[in-house]
Amino acid sequence: MNKIATLLDNRKNTRCFSDKPVSTEIINDLLAVINRIPAKEQQMPTEVFVLGNNAQDMKQELYVNTECEVDVFNPQLLAPVVFCFCPKANVVDANGVTDPSVPPAALNELHRYYAGMASMAVGLAALDAGLNIGFCQSQGLDGWTGTQDEVRGGALTVNGELRKVSLSLGVGYPATETDHMSRARVTGKQSDNMSAESLVRRGLGETRPRPGLNSYVSIFGQDDVSLPDTWLNLPLKGV
Repeated sequence: MNKIATLLDNRKNTRCFSDKPVSTEIINDLLAVINRIPAKEQQMPTEVFVLGNNAQDMKQELYVNTECEVDVFNPQLLAPVVFCFCPKANVVDANGVTDPSVPPAALNELHRYYAGMASMAVGLAALDAGLNIGFCQSQGLDGWTGTQDEVRGGALTVNGELRKVSLSLGVGYPATETDHMSRARVTGKQSDNMSAESLVRRGLGETRPRPGLNSYVSIFGQDDVSLPDTWLNLPLKGV
């Protein structure tokens, strides 16, 4: 099995992280990955905000804006380092020139492409460095206009401006070595109340059988290749 498949096989969507900081060296390595993500015609449709080890207030703001159900939140946004992927108002090239030919719908599509590629690449690099990762997409809402009252998630204030966050990736070390704790969500809006008693087991969708590979992958012009068996989600340990 190749290295990427092995990393993905061992990945779990970690939600609760320890306070152990991520080293500057690793953060620089992850930024080097961001620096190499392909973008159409080298125009960037996305802004990436990296909330580092000491950006607790910004993480708390994002955390309280990701209510999945009543009083149930996503603590992966409190990880030591959080990458936030936000759409730009316009695509801009290296000279700061805006391309007026890209309509909003196309811009949003380009942003989603970039955010997906970038977050997965950064996630794989973090896993390869021995860290855990936790994706969160509870923020993305179409039709968002930038007012707090209309945002159920995704409000992050950057330099005094309220920004929409389409996708976030928490990076760090798990709060515990047991899968049960590291995959749990937190109830309550205060991040300092993250005791074992405050953790609730959720995310049963992660253990559902995946659709058969043949339901969404087809091969043409390569008769000597057959689809592998559908990857099976491993059951949670200790649950």
